[in-house]
Amino acid sequence: MKISLCITTYNKPVQLEQVLSGIRRMSVLPDEVIVCDDGSGPETRSMLDRLKLDFPVPLRHLWQPDEGWQVSKSRNMGIKEAAGDYIVFIDGDCVPHHKFIEDHKQLAREGHFTLGDRAHVKQPYTNDFQPTFMQVMKGILSKKLHKRYVAIRNPLERPYRINYGDVTARELANLAVGCNMAFWKSDIVKINGFNESLEGWALEDIEMAGRLLVSGVTANKVWRQAILYHLDHGDPVFDDETILDSTESVLSNKVSWTPSGLSSTEEVS
Repeated sequence: MKISLCITTYNKPVQLEQVLSGIRRMSVLPDEVIVCDDGSGPETRSMLDRLKLDFPVPLRHLWQPDEGWQVSKSRNMGIKEAAGDYIVFIDGDCVPHHKFIEDHKQLAREGHFTLGDRAHVKQPYTNDFQPTFMQVMKGILSKKLHKRYVAIRNPLERPYRINYGDVTARELANLAVGCNMAFWKSDIVKINGFNESLEGWALEDIEMAGRLLVSGVTANKVWRQAILYHLDHGDPVFDDETILDSTESVLSNKVSWTPSGLSSTEEVS
């Protein structure tokens, strides 16, 4: 089982370097790290070129021109280029727990994909944060962390399994986060990857999770394993129900394939 760790990023080289520093300390390393770059400036490339010199696994940088928020397209770049048969996606401002890949490897099951979670490191404590046990405990006690209930790892935590028909679009929005999800490459290729017609803050990760469920793949939602620590920076907040229309549509109409994905050609059996 080879694991590709894909990291989405856009013009956050400082945070991205914190994430890559966390990857160095992992108990189990991925077989490769792919940075899926949605048009960052030269600072990101310079930093990655420097880190590539002694990074413990192949560190690859895939870049696309800055033409607006096109995270689906950047994620599809990573899927196309991934050498692993299992792909883990995180965001470039989410520092992993040192057991992150070890947990995802243990959680991987044929016919399943994994939806993880993340604690939030509040501003202005993000600059020097590293997910050591002492820093996490101090963050919990001093309330520097939000969603503290997922900040401490519990290896005995059992996943919550979700099949098609178990959840609504709104419920899935509370369970699926693109900054921490993992799936078999063969499963994501069958549904043609992420929907590139969804641009901007469109919750494309939830729509993709919905199509995986429709295709017959079971979701395993986990808390307190495969933990990430999100470096808060004022993310957009969605409260408009219409933003979930794309996910509601795939669930109600049993749509698994998107024509605007990995391939623009018709589905191949």
